[in-house]
Amino acid sequence: TSGTISMTVEYVQQPQEAQRILMEGTGLGAEDGKAGRMEAIRIGVTTWTNLGDGNWIQSSEDVTAPFQSAGLIFDTPELLVSINDARALGVETINGLSSDHYAFDKRQLNITSIGDMDDAQGEFWIAREGGFIVRYLLQARGGDIELSEGQRGEGTIALVYDVLETNRPLNIRAPQVDLGPPGFATGEFPLPAGAETKLTSRNFSSFLTAQSPAEVVTFYQDKLAASGWGLLPNEGFASDEITSLVFQKGSDKIALSITIDQGSGRTQILVSVEAAP
Repeated sequence: TSGTISMTVEYVQQPQEAQRILMEGTGLGAEDGKAGRMEAIRIGVTTWTNLGDGNWIQSSEDVTAPFQSAGLIFDTPELLVSINDARALGVETINGLSSDHYAFDKRQLNITSIGDMDDAQGEFWIAREGGFIVRYLLQARGGDIELSEGQRGEGTIALVYDVLETNRPLNIRAPQVDLGPPGFATGEFPLPAGAETKLTSRNFSSFLTAQSPAEVVTFYQDKLAASGWGLLPNEGFASDEITSLVFQKGSDKIALSITIDQGSGRTQILVSVEAAP
C-alpha cells in the first residue's frame, strides 16, 4: 500500500502579507485512504479554509499570529543537516538558482519523530545568494516508521521539497464565494454596531459584540422581521445562560444562539443553518 501527500505553499510580503497553502493526499496520505484536498488562504488577519467539501470557512486571526511555516522540513527541524556534517558535492543550478550541493546519510540524522530507520540518505541544495534551501531530498526505510498519521509499520518514506520561484510577482486573492448565511450575500447579514466577525461560512457563523444579550435579541427581532424573516417562537428557547431564536424566510431557515463568551466577556452570536420543513 502506498500514498502521497503534496503541499504547495505560496507566500508574499507586499503589498500585504498573504499566503496560500494547498494540500492533497492519496492512499495512506489521505483520510480513510481516499483522495483528499485542503486549501487555506490567509490575507492579513483573515483566513479562508476549504476542507475539500466545497464549503469555505472565513475566520479572523490575531494580528500577532505568525503565518504558517513553508512545509515539513521546517516543522521537523531534525530533518535539517548542518553543512559542516554533510558532504559537499559542488555547485549546481537548481530551479534557476546557483546552489551549493550537499549529501548526507543516516549517520547525520536523528529523526525519532518518524520512527526507527534502518537506512536513510538524502541531498540538499543551498542558494548561494540568500542562503536558503532550494531543494531537499530524503529517502528513509525502516521496519517501524510512521507511514501516515496513526499508522506505523515497515515501509519507505520519500520526501521532496522544492522552492520553485522567488522574488516574482504573485497575486494571492480571497476566494470568490458567498459566505453569508442562506438568504444573505457575503457581508449583508445584519450585525450590531461594532460587532466582530470570528468565523463565517454558509452553514455556521460566529460574531462577538459589546452589546448585552438582551440588546442583541431585540436587535435581531427587529432587523430580521424588517427584512421579511418570520420568528418561530415555538422552536426557540431562553434560559439564564442562552437565548435561541429561530427565523424562517421562504425555504431558508436559520437559528441564532445568543450567550456570553466566557473568554472575552462579550456577547457571542452563533448563526447556524436549520433544515426547513
